[in-house]
Amino acid sequence: MRVAGNARIGETMNKNNKKSNEQQQIAEKLGLRRNPAQRRRRQLVIAIVVILLVGVVAWKVQGQRAKGEAVHYETVAVTRGDLVETVNATGTGK
Repeated sequence: MRVAGNARIGETMNKNNKKSNEQQQIAEKLGLRRNPAQRRRRQLVIAIVVILLVGVVAWKVQGQRAKGEAVHYETVAVTRGDLVETVNATGTGK
């Protein structure tokens, strides 16, 4: 019984290896295979580009804030009286 179980495992592994080899051959023909050094280099380039883009966006946003007028607060004395507010709207009320 144990030998039959091991034989099945061997058959499954052979099928998986065959499928894996076929996938590798397809990837090679399509030019999709890269060695680990190329993959790491590509990931590094992508990371650097993303970091630079985030930096440029942050710099632009900060520059826009600096160009705008400074925040100005106006304070007034509090008085007692009726509060009147007019609301104009169209559509259905909920």
